[in-house]
Amino acid sequence: MSGANKKSAFLVGIDVNAMKLVGFTVAGLMAAIAAIIMTSRTTAASPYSGNGADFDAAIASIVGGNSLVGGKGGMVQVLIGVMIYGLITNILNLTGVDSVVQYIVKGAVLLLAICLDKLNRR
Repeated sequence: MSGANKKSAFLVGIDVNAMKLVGFTVAGLMAAIAAIIMTSRTTAASPYSGNGADFDAAIASIVGGNSLVGGKGGMVQVLIGVMIYGLITNILNLTGVDSVVQYIVKGAVLLLAICLDKLNRR
């Protein structure tokens, strides 16, 4: 939230510690809300119920065009990536593709998005 160079951010008047505190607080709040929603949808509380959600979120963000090295990206791109990734996931589920093959396809989509990001930066 304060950029890659904390010293420069501090020198221009940004309270880096406060920004870090706000960032972690908001992230924790969002994680709690997600946990409540997931628990209410599955009617069970399991520490393993969110397995793979971080991988899916990262893929959706990268498919949307957000750069892995930082500096580029935005909410609209994330929403586009979520829609594209959700479409791919739904197609795989509706066609009855095995879960192992789904992970392979998701990994291939991730590799393709990373390669396209790399080519765009050249």
